[in-house]
Amino acid sequence: MVSLCFLLLLVTKVSCPQSEAKQEMLRRETQEYTVHCAEEGKRLQNDIEDKSHQLDVKKVEAEGFLKKSKLQLRAVRKRYEEEIQICGGEPLQLVDSISKHKEKMELTFSETMGAVNKTTNEIVDSHKASWLTRWGN
Repeated sequence: MVSLCFLLLLVTKVSCPQSEAKQEMLRRETQEYTVHCAEEGKRLQNDIEDKSHQLDVKKVEAEGFLKKSKLQLRAVRKRYEEEIQICGGEPLQLVDSISKHKEKMELTFSETMGAVNKTTNEIVDSHKASWLTRWGN
């Protein structure tokens, strides 16, 4: 029985260094993996912070662009509204001018027709008088 215990003790002692070596190897691998994961996590965190900063910069640029575009749009609308007001008055002025010209032409035509009628009547009267004097009563 002593020999069996001794043998068992020897097997245990022999297997312990192998087990300790395995444990040490696993501990080193675990530590290396932990360091690797920590480094990867830090790199990812830095990437996220960089991307977040870039996104903030792009957001500020977009807001500036939008503000500038709105101001330009407002200026263009104002200019077009002014042009519409100016151009909108032109047809009214043209119609008013045509109406005044028409009234003037009608007055001129009326005066001319009056003068023509007067001249015609004078010619008729002159011919009547001339005819009566020539051809007698």
